[in-house]
Amino acid sequence: MLARAHVLPFTRERDGALDVSFLAEDEDGRVVAYLDRLCRLARRLEGRPRRTVAEALRRQERRVRDARRLAGVAKALLDACEFQPPAGAARALEVRSALFRARGVLWPPTPGDARAPYEAAAAELCITPDEVDRLLYADAPAARILTRAPALDGTGLLARYNLELARAVLLDATTMTLTARGGWRAIFRAVKLARLMYRIERAGARRYRVELTGPAAPFIARPQRYGARFARVVPALTRAPGWRLDATLARDDQRLTYALDGSAPIARPRRRGRPPRYDSRWERDLARDFAEKLGQERGGWTLAREATPVPAGDELRRVLRDSSFCLLVRRPTGRRRSWPSAHPRPPIGRRPTGNRRGVVRHRSYARPALSASRMPFARDWLQRPVPNPSYRPTNAPLSARSRTSPAAAWAPGGPGRRPPPGPATCRQ
Repeated sequence: MLARAHVLPFTRERDGALDVSFLAEDEDGRVVAYLDRLCRLARRLEGRPRRTVAEALRRQERRVRDARRLAGVAKALLDACEFQPPAGAARALEVRSALFRARGVLWPPTPGDARAPYEAAAAELCITPDEVDRLLYADAPAARILTRAPALDGTGLLARYNLELARAVLLDATTMTLTARGGWRAIFRAVKLARLMYRIERAGARRYRVELTGPAAPFIARPQRYGARFARVVPALTRAPGWRLDATLARDDQRLTYALDGSAPIARPRRRGRPPRYDSRWERDLARDFAEKLGQERGGWTLAREATPVPAGDELRRVLRDSSFCLLVRRPTGRRRSWPSAHPRPPIGRRPTGNRRGVVRHRSYARPALSASRMPFARDWLQRPVPNPSYRPTNAPLSARSRTSPAAAWAPGGPGRRPPPGPATCRQ
C-alpha cells in the first residue's frame, strides 16, 4: 500500500470533503504507453534483487514531468511483484555474528586487512569469503529476489495505482461506512481478517449499510491508528455490486469526509479460482454428518452456507467465517431455516403453544447456536430423531393433543415436530 507521502500531493480539501486526483489517460494515450513500458521493464528484471528493480524504476523519472506520481506508480508495481529471499538467507544472522567477532579480534584495523575478517569468518563457517560477503545482509528486504513480475499491461497498472491511491487516503480514517447489494462473504472475510468491529443496518431492498470501527477507537488518543485496517477492506468491497464507501478523516485537527463509489477509475481485483465451500475441517465434517443423518434417506434436507446477512429479531446479524458461520437448512418443500452461530442471541425458531381458546398455535423460541465451541452439542443434535417431513401444523384442540406424552408426540413417526433442546410443553 502507498504511504502518505504518495497521496498528499494529489488530495485537495473542498467544503469539508476530500477530493482525490486520480491518474487518468490523456488524449494521446501516452500515459498507458508509459505504464506499459514500466511493466515490461519489471518483467525483464526477474531474478534481480529488489534494490535493483527499485533503482531501475526510479531512473525512469527523466521521462515524466511529475516524479511524485512516478514514485507512487513504482511502489504499486513493486507491491504487485513477488519476491523471495535468496538462497542461504537463513544464515545471514550467523554470518554477521561470525564476521563481527572476527573484526573484534583483529581490532584495530590496519591498512590492507579489509579482507582479513571475511577470511576468518569463512574459515569458521566453512564457506568462501565471497559467500560471507553475499550472505552478510541477505535477509534484508532490499536483497529479496524478484521471482515473478505481474502480468499487467498499462491499463491494468493504471487501475491498480488508482486503487492503491484510494486506499492510502484511508490511512487517516477514524470510521468507515460500507454500502453494497451483495458480495458479503468476501467483504466480511476482509473485515474479520482486518480485526475490525462492525454494525449492520438495512439500507433498502437487498442493500445493507455496515459501519466499521476499531475495537478501542473510543478510548485512544489517535483513532487514525485503524486506517490501515480500513484500507484492507477496499479490494473486497470493489468486487461487490452497487458498492459505496464513506469515511471520516482526521487531518491537522480537522474532520473531513471522503466518499468513493463504483464510478471511480480503480481496479476490480480478479477472483483467483472458486471460493472454498467449507473453511475448516469441522465444517466439512458437520456437513457430511448432516447429509448422512438428514440427507435424502431422511426427507431430502440439505445444508448450505448463507451468503447474505441474516435478520434475527430486531437486528441484522452477520455471521463470519471459520468457527462462526451460518447453517442454512432447506426442506424438500423449499422452506428455509437458518441458524447463525457464535452470537450471544440465537436466531428465532418456532414451537407449538396453546392459547386461551385451547388452540395450538406457534410461538417463537430461541435455539442455541451451532458453533465450533459447541461441537459436542452439534454432534448430538445431528443424532436426534427427525420429524415426519409431511407433517403440517393444524388447529387441533389442545385437549386432543394433551393425551399424548411429549416423548411420543415428538417421535420420528409422531404427529409433531422435533422440539428445541429441553422439555417442550404447551401452555394452558
